[in-house]
Amino acid sequence: FKKSITEKAESMIGHPLHIGGAMTFKLFPFIGVYIENVTIGRPAGKTPPLATLKSMNVEVDLLAILRGNVVIKSLELDTPVITLKDEGNKEQNWLSKTAGQQTSDDGKKPADAGTAKKTMGTAIQGLELNNVRISNGSVAYSSPQQSVDLEKINVSVKLKGVASPLTINGDLQFSARKIEFDAELETLQTLLSTSQANVTVNVKSDLLSFSGSGNIKGMQFNGTTGLNSPSITSAAAWLTRQKSALTFAS
Repeated sequence: FKKSITEKAESMIGHPLHIGGAMTFKLFPFIGVYIENVTIGRPAGKTPPLATLKSMNVEVDLLAILRGNVVIKSLELDTPVITLKDEGNKEQNWLSKTAGQQTSDDGKKPADAGTAKKTMGTAIQGLELNNVRISNGSVAYSSPQQSVDLEKINVSVKLKGVASPLTINGDLQFSARKIEFDAELETLQTLLSTSQANVTVNVKSDLLSFSGSGNIKGMQFNGTTGLNSPSITSAAAWLTRQKSALTFAS
C-alpha cells in the first residue's frame, strides 16, 4: 500500500514523496490511516525539502461516505515544517512542472475551471470537519528581498456542514512573540454559490491587535477594520525585525 499511495501522491503533487515511518490502517469504528515521517522533496534531491511531517492521522466516517457525505472525524498533522524558497530567477521550490499536466485515463484533458468549480461544489455538499488540527507547525519563506518565519503554529478548524460557519482559531510565534488568531466564514455554501461571504477576523499579540468584519468577494474585502497598539514604534520595530518581513505601502 505504501508504494502505490506514494506513487499516486507524487503524480498529483509533482514532487518526490517519501514515507520513512510506519503506515497503519484501521476499519473500525472509522476508516483511518496513520503515517509517520513524511517528506515532500524537491527535484534532483535539492535541499531543504519542501515539507516534512512528523505524523498524520486521518479518520473518516464510513457510513457517511455510503450516504454520499464526507465526514472527517479526525485530521491531525503533527509538526509540519514547510520551507518556501523564491530564488528570484523565476524558480520557486513549491512549483512543479508536472503537477496538473496529467490527462485522464481516456486521454481527455482535465475539465475547465468552471466545470472544476461545479464539481468541487457538489463534492463538498456533505462535508463535515471535526477535530482538524495542526500542532507545532512552522512555515519559512525566503527570497532575495525578504524572509518570514512563522513558528509554533497551532490551528484548529471546525465545520459542521457547508451551510454552517467555518471557524478557524489558533496561535503561532512570529519574531519571538506569540500571536493568537481566530476567523469565521459565514458558510462555504454561500461562498461557492455567490463567490462572496461574510467573514470576521481577529489577530492579537501583546504589541498589536487587529480586527476585521465584513464581506469578501474574490480578493476584495469590504467592511470595518480596527488596529490597536500600546506602542506603534515598538510594534513597527517588531514587525520589521525579520529581513524585510513586512513592507508597508504609503
